[in-house]
Amino acid sequence: MSNTLEVQTENDLQYQFYPVSTGFIRFEVKTRKDAHLVLSNGPKASNPMYEIIIGGWENTKSVIRKNKINKREVETPGITNENEFRRFWVRWDGNEIGVGRDLEAEPFMSYADPEAFPITFVGVGTGWGASGIWKFEDGTEIVTPDSQDKLEYKFAPVSGGYLEFEYRGPHNAHICLASGPAEKEPMFEIILGGWDNTKSAIRYRRESPDKVILSTPGLVDPMHYKRFDIHWTNNRVLVRDGSAKVLMEWQSPVMFPITHFGLRTGYGARGHWRIHRFWTGPSFLKAGLGHK
Repeated sequence: MSNTLEVQTENDLQYQFYPVSTGFIRFEVKTRKDAHLVLSNGPKASNPMYEIIIGGWENTKSVIRKNKINKREVETPGITNENEFRRFWVRWDGNEIGVGRDLEAEPFMSYADPEAFPITFVGVGTGWGASGIWKFEDGTEIVTPDSQDKLEYKFAPVSGGYLEFEYRGPHNAHICLASGPAEKEPMFEIILGGWDNTKSAIRYRRESPDKVILSTPGLVDPMHYKRFDIHWTNNRVLVRDGSAKVLMEWQSPVMFPITHFGLRTGYGARGHWRIHRFWTGPSFLKAGLGHK
């Protein structure tokens, strides 16, 4: 998990930008053993890359490898099951790779790499006598055959993301999702507690009217932090409050890469922000799948 980033925004309507430089996937897999994932900077299993093996060695051990060399190994007897789905997550944050079970905040296996590289693709596969079924958060289901010792991965680009934060201020918390550290089109803007803390909105390319506008009286508070999270997957933006209730969502007709988020306040408001998690995760679009 990323350390909390504390940000203060002034009453100036100027965005402060930060890179989305970490990644996260959550998935479930049903397999007898040998659930393999690869994290790479291209749609192929070639160096540099990280490999994660869950339930290897006849479902007795799990490992993290870099460039085919074991970097971390833990005993995990019976961690996968051929009759039921088991849920896991993988997080890469700076130079650290973590692998955990669903509903557990701490990884059961991690590796800190002093020579990390950018991860832009994730691949999944099974082999050595095992086939698998994988389910990812966007609803896509992938079947990986027993590729024996060839281990052919199916790849997809990292094209989704997530931002979790708290905001304290009287009104007008503005969040920008952009493809660079600047207010350049195309971009999404999310306004929480706008119009003197009476409405919230999603904007695209600053076009009028707003794509979504919602009555949210008293949504933000100048005395107390309120928690929110924003998800973007392909061209869909979704905003939730601290109870995980969906406040707003919008499906854009155009998809563009989101690499930075910006924060600002204005119209008489100053804001205090606590950014807890900001990462990108893969969306396993069927059109983006291919073999090694």
